[in-house]
Formats: sequence, C-alpha cells, structure tokens
Amino acid sequence: MESEVRPSTSSCIFLRSRKFLTALILYSFVASLVIMLILNSTRTIRALQDGGRFSINLLNLTQRRIHGGSALTPPSPPHNDTPDFIFSKKSKDDQGSKKQSENHERGECGSNRDEGCHGNKDINISEFRSRDDRLHSVQQHYKSMVDLQPLDFHCNTCALVSSSGQLLHQRAGRQIDSHSCILRMNVAPTKGFEVDVGFKTTIRIICFISTLGLKTKASELLTGAQQAERYLFWGLNTPKHKEALKRVQMLAKGYDAEFYSLDDAGETEAVRLFESETGKDRAKTNSWLSTGWFTMMLAIDMCEEIHVYGMVPDDHCRKYSHKPVRYHYWQTSWGPSECDHYKANEYTKKGGHRFLTEKAIFQRWAMKYNITFHNPGWNLDKRRRSADKPINTPFMRRDGNS
Repeated sequence: MESEVRPSTSSCIFLRSRKFLTALILYSFVASLVIMLILNSTRTIRALQDGGRFSINLLNLTQRRIHGGSALTPPSPPHNDTPDFIFSKKSKDDQGSKKQSENHERGECGSNRDEGCHGNKDINISEFRSRDDRLHSVQQHYKSMVDLQPLDFHCNTCALVSSSGQLLHQRAGRQIDSHSCILRMNVAPTKGFEVDVGFKTTIRIICFISTLGLKTKASELLTGAQQAERYLFWGLNTPKHKEALKRVQMLAKGYDAEFYSLDDAGETEAVRLFESETGKDRAKTNSWLSTGWFTMMLAIDMCEEIHVYGMVPDDHCRKYSHKPVRYHYWQTSWGPSECDHYKANEYTKKGGHRFLTEKAIFQRWAMKYNITFHNPGWNLDKRRRSADKPINTPFMRRDGNS
C-alpha cells in the first residue's frame, strides 16, 4: 500500500496566505470601481441640476444632403452621421432650452480683409434651380444649432434695417418698430440710437467674421433690451473658419437664445444666385457676398412685405458722393465715408464686396417682390423703365471675369 504524502505545515500556511491576499486585492479593486461609479454619478446629477454642462458634438453640416438632391460633399465617415456645430443642453427644469452660437480684426463684415465675408471659395454650384425656387427656399437651409430643425418663420411686414449712417437724424425708429418683424445685421447696436433705428430685434443675421464683434459685445447684444429672438449665422461651415466656430461654442455656454447656421447648400444657393444675376463667376472675380445679400434673400422668403431702411440705390454715389455719410451709423470717428467704401470695394480686383452691384440687383427684385425702400426712398417707377437694361456698375462694366 502506497504511503500518503502530506503537505508540511509551512506549505499549508503559504497556500492559504496567497489565496487570502488574492481575494483581498480582488475585493479592493471591485470596491474602488464601485466608489468611483458612485462619485461620478453624484457629480453628473449635480451638474445637470446646476444646468451648467453642455455636450458639444462637432460634426459637419457640409456633409448634409441638399433637400431632394445629391450630397454637396463626400459622405461622412461611418462614425459621424450628425451635422456640425450642434449644442445639446439639459437645463435644470429639464426642458432642454436652446443655447447659442457666435462667430476682421474689427469684428465686422464689410471691413477690408483678404478673405472678406465670403470665405468658401470651393462651393459646388452644380445644383441649378430657378431664381424663384432659391428665393422661396432660403429658410430650410438655416438649421438649428441644437436639433438641426430648419428655420420656419413667417412675418406679415418686415423692417430690414441697414447699418448705414443714412439712418442718422431720420427719426425712423418708431416706424421701424411698428413692423411685425425687425431684421438687423451683424453687430449693429440699438442702444443710444432708438429714435433713428428703433429698439426691437426679431432676427439678427451675422457673418462669421462679425462673431468676433459679437463676442466682444455679447453682454449687450445677447441679453437685455438688445437681445434678438433668433440669431442666424452664415459662413461657419468652412474648415478655415474653425476659430469662428470656437467663439460660437463659447457663447453657447453663457447665453440663452435661438441660434441657426446656414448649411453648405444654402451658401451654394446664394453664390449661384449672385452668378445668375451678374453673369460673372464669384470666385474668379474675387467677389465677396455681403451680409445684406443673405439678409435680403431671407426676407423675400420669410416676409409678405419688406421695408428696407437706410439702404441707398446703386447710382447714389454718382449723384451724392459730395455729401459724406458714415459707413456705419454708430461710428464715433470718421473713417472712409459710405460712398468711398462702396467705390473701393466695387473697383478692386484683389477681393471685395460688390455693394453697388448688389443694390442694383435688389432694385430688380423690388420690382418683382413687395419691397419698399425708406431713408432714402428709391424712385422705382422711374427705374422700371430701365429694368431690362444691363446693370451699370463699375464691377459689371469689367470684361468677363476680370
């Protein structure tokens, strides 16, 4: 019979000690995980109760598809199926209230910069539509920066308020505020100018460059009496404008308002409309679209009647250049006058806004849509007689796409 081999006492103690230590380490690890989960859950609940946390998903609106058409850009990667600059917030009342966005050095569109107020030079303009279709589908391209829902807004009468010094001393404020909707551009203030420009703001349309000015004046323009009901941005969905997008993200954390961004298809439509009206290539002529261009397009789509305040006709500077007017009504010092600024941009080949040409196009639209101009008034009856004549501005007198 084989003898039984028994482990020594020291071996038993060693084996039991090793099992005990292994179990102790395992239990400690599990306990640490449980404690971490509890602490993180507590912090998350407190953050949501304070309403101070935002989750920001940076996906690309340029990857969205045109309504009923093909994609403007290659499909997004598999893990990115939502658009750019979305802010989602849970407030303390759990209503998911919407937050904001914002987007040169002077912080204003219309300033002389190499890029100007239209930076997307590679826009695909292969999607052709009639002019009427484009001007009656503008809102669908302004997407909420919270849930991507398109802008859906309607007004009986709209006041489109320019930023021109033409408005000073006209005392048009009460008339402007009498309209059902008031549209203002970029960082044009109302405080201190209420008698001339009114104090209400329904929609503020903002160029990506002017987001710098908006950030500087956020406490004035995003709160209180000067706060708009909605803020519409254009130019945010170009890769080189990421700094403007970062400003938008910062503003989104601190202010409570509705923010919309124009998608790539909307910018395509704006470019195509300019090219069909002028017969010139925007990129080849180094032309920048103005915020006024985007605002007029929106107003035609949104408003039954449009009343424009402070915008001069295209021939104004030929007749009245001897009467200098400030480019912006809130300027505290004289820079180039309005006409000097318009002429410099109209003639330059290096890149500029074609303000006078845009105004000649607005004249054409005024004869088709319900648009009236105030301070100064435009003699549209006289202009109707020359409606079929070519636009006679310095930009349009150039040969081809020079």
